[in-house]
Amino acid sequence: MPGLPFTRIMQEWVAKEEIDLARRLNIGVDDLRKAQEYARWSPMVLLAERMGMDIENVRKIKNGKREWIGFDIADRIVVVCTDGLGWRNDPELYAIYRAFDFSWLDLAKPCAVAA
Repeated sequence: MPGLPFTRIMQEWVAKEEIDLARRLNIGVDDLRKAQEYARWSPMVLLAERMGMDIENVRKIKNGKREWIGFDIADRIVVVCTDGLGWRNDPELYAIYRAFDFSWLDLAKPCAVAA
């Protein structure tokens, strides 16, 4: 799957989480980024934990350094960053999902019930 649409939703999610965290701590986003404790609270750390991936791979996708990503990773991103609604509510992601050929995925990881 093309990586850039998923980069976009990751960037949007991280920006929103930074604003929310700064509000909870009653400081500005710039001050939050400078704080030594920020490394523990970083939305990137939270995103990596929720996706079950190491932070460096998550950072590469978020920074647009991966042109293509597998469906499993794309699905993790959509589930974490959009509560799973992105596949349906985001026109770009919906088009990608509809165009995706799931037949090879069913062969690699059977999940469909045979008729």
